[in-house]
Amino acid sequence: MYKQLLNQIFTFGLGTVFPKIINYFLLKSLTKTLNSYEFSIYTDMYAMSCIIIVFLTLGLESSYFRFLYKRKIHDKKKIFSSGVIILFILSLLFIIIGIILFKPIISLINYKNHSEYLIMFLIIIFLDTICILPMAWLRIHNIAIKYLLIRILNVVLQAVIIMYMFYPIDNYLIKNIFNIILFPLNFFVKNINNASYIFYANVISSLSNFILLIPIFLKVKIKKFDIVLAFKMITYGVPIMLSTLAFAINENIDKIIIKRYFSDEINSAYAACYRISTFMHLYNAIFRLGLEPFMLKKAEEANIKNIYVQINYFLTVLGIIIYVFICSNIDFIASKMIDVKYHKALLIVPIATLSNLFFGIYNNLSIYYKAFDKPMIGTYISILGMLITLLYNIIILPLSGSNFIICSGANLVSYGSMLLCSYICINKIYYISFNKKKILIHFILAILIVILLYNKKKLRLIGQIIYFLSILLIEYKNIFFLFKKIKNKNYL
Repeated sequence: MYKQLLNQIFTFGLGTVFPKIINYFLLKSLTKTLNSYEFSIYTDMYAMSCIIIVFLTLGLESSYFRFLYKRKIHDKKKIFSSGVIILFILSLLFIIIGIILFKPIISLINYKNHSEYLIMFLIIIFLDTICILPMAWLRIHNIAIKYLLIRILNVVLQAVIIMYMFYPIDNYLIKNIFNIILFPLNFFVKNINNASYIFYANVISSLSNFILLIPIFLKVKIKKFDIVLAFKMITYGVPIMLSTLAFAINENIDKIIIKRYFSDEINSAYAACYRISTFMHLYNAIFRLGLEPFMLKKAEEANIKNIYVQINYFLTVLGIIIYVFICSNIDFIASKMIDVKYHKALLIVPIATLSNLFFGIYNNLSIYYKAFDKPMIGTYISILGMLITLLYNIIILPLSGSNFIICSGANLVSYGSMLLCSYICINKIYYISFNKKKILIHFILAILIVILLYNKKKLRLIGQIIYFLSILLIEYKNIFFLFKKIKNKNYL
């Protein structure tokens, strides 16, 4: 059982880790090459598109996983086909509305001098949305190699184009290849800047992703559409979409608001330093890709509660360890990831990383609602968190001057409240009890270590060694038990 989970986490987690690692390496070049205005635009456009994509997908990825495992549904292709048709219709409507309301939208987001941004993001959002279920299809059929190759190829392609734009190579063949690739952008756009090139590279990457997934569309034969099944999938998926949308707003609304209330300089520094805390997103994403399909598949087993408690305890402790590692090495990580001109906002990293840890634990807890077809519980909790974030960013933030710490504090309170509510609901509704005392000890120890080591660079190595020895002391029984199982080959 656990071997199956670990295989899913490794194979599909690698497809998430590798592209993000490339993006982290690319971030140093972006922050070094882009000025504050351009990096702020880069952050702003991706923040808005992230929210839109979540809305358009309607939670159909989770619906697809859940309905595949329902025993009453025999025609599994119909599930995929119906989901893809829904996404295509929604994406097409989005494109049509974007074209009709093009000028008002450009005016609203204040990019009148760069209308190409909206054009490119209409294309990116359309392609990325309709490719979500084919990528899920690869995961569900355990076609790991193709999944990995597609993810890696697309991010490498995007990175190569961006790096060539920043650091062009004086080679006749390479120059001609890139001239062909860049021809549409150079021909249609007059006021090109570095941000334009980055967005165009994303268009090429999204297009290549779609082309590589065409064989799946053809193999499954997107013809069957069951309106009753489609309605059930949407009904199941919308609460999950609302929950994910709340997360997308929590994660991105601050970048959108800081740009408009304060300045591009503050926004770019905040966004660049916030990227360091997203290492925790990486950890969360790895396990979600393997854990969610695994949990949904095991939902009808008798010992699901025990499995759930064991896995969540392990993931929580591991997340806390990663949190300490990130926060105890902030200066080193920042020097490798972002240019020094953006370091002024480094103070938000411990706060933002803890926020993302809270969300990761909450996200793992919320899988239980999905497994038992009660996603609305997670939706209500997520909406509560979103309202807290909006309250901070729309009401409190404008009154705070240029204090961007308020934004990271908003996420901390929001995700902390969501985690607490989720634990209470699971405990009271499903009678699942976690090891509260040990988890609380881990949190207190981790936060104390981070606070004590933040301004004491010389003591950080010793502090981390002491911390990890403390973890071994707290968890020695679990570690001994695990090694015993491995030795006896009973751990699977």
